[in-house]
Amino acid sequence: MQLIWEVVIVTFWAACAGCTCLNKTQLDQRVDAALSEAMKNLKSQYDLTDKSEDFFTECGHFNIYEMFWCQVLPYRVSFELTGGTLQQVDPLRRDSTRCYTPVNGSWDCIYVDLAQQRWTVNFEGVKAQFGYFNIEGQVTVAFNSQISLYTTLERPSDSTCHTGFLPATSNYEFEFTPTNFMGHLLYYPFRRFLYQSDFLYTYGLLTEDLPEVKSTIINSFYEAFC
Repeated sequence: MQLIWEVVIVTFWAACAGCTCLNKTQLDQRVDAALSEAMKNLKSQYDLTDKSEDFFTECGHFNIYEMFWCQVLPYRVSFELTGGTLQQVDPLRRDSTRCYTPVNGSWDCIYVDLAQQRWTVNFEGVKAQFGYFNIEGQVTVAFNSQISLYTTLERPSDSTCHTGFLPATSNYEFEFTPTNFMGHLLYYPFRRFLYQSDFLYTYGLLTEDLPEVKSTIINSFYEAFC
């Protein structure tokens, strides 16, 4: 599983005569400097806030075995998560860089792909009202995502630089570890329910939803390219 971050830096100039892409060596050096700064400022672990929410799912996605549980149990499940942490498993690394100036354009476009194998999310306390049953346990999530960062720099009118963060789709896998009797008894239908309920999306556990991670990466590339 691989996490790909795409940094898109678009630099606007007053005249095309001023449009000169960095050569590959210069570009790589600047990206490496931004990466080094980001890695120094990114924490190895972030504490996540406790969460409480209702999940919903659709029975139409289940197979015959799961259809039975979907009919027995309600589509809505009350869910609580406590003691959560987000951890970096692997450091960011430069995957590729490229730069070009559009024909008759007045800007340079720089694209940077950053790769990271995975992040993990752990919640020590999981409590769910699953139909008529109380389920308790722990959840561990490993995920990857694709994220685009973009920077625009306008010169010489105001010399302002804007950096943004655009989330994309994310793939993830997770494991539920039950800690009470009903959790063990209903392990398979409950785990399937979590999968069907878009676990990470519902709880906002993707990196673009974590302000501290987001701002650290943005600021590092802002300082390097603006």
